[in-house]
Amino acid sequence: MDEARQRFERSLVVTLYCVGVRGAALALFELGPESSALVRTLSSTDQKTRALGLAREIARIGHELDQGALG
Repeated sequence: MDEARQRFERSLVVTLYCVGVRGAALALFELGPESSALVRTLSSTDQKTRALGLAREIARIGHELDQGALG
């Protein structure tokens, strides 16, 4: 899977999570390994795990936007 596809998938998962999509609904799409791992993190029963995973991914997206990688 190419890097642009991975970035798109991770951004999609984060966006869906931020608008309230949770659990199995996040995994309805055929996702690559990185995005699937993100879904598992965001589906954790531990709030701290979810918060850290979300914060890490939002920071990554912000950095990629600054670099023009998501354009």
